Amino acid sequence: MKAPEGLPQQSLSVREWFWDGLLQDRPIAIALLSAMALLALCGLVAGACWLAETFG
Repeated sequence: MKAPEGLPQQSLSVREWFWDGLLQDRPIAIALLSAMALLALCGLVAGACWLAETFG
């Protein structure tokens, strides 16, 4: 998508770029989403293990 002649092209914010990438099935956006989900899952598992060791 190009800006019309004479108008400066506005850059997308990270949120807009990420959302557009997911909607357009861009592999890098899907990989980033998968990495964030995996990181969150690992954090939950680590927290559960820490709680089990601390209070178990």
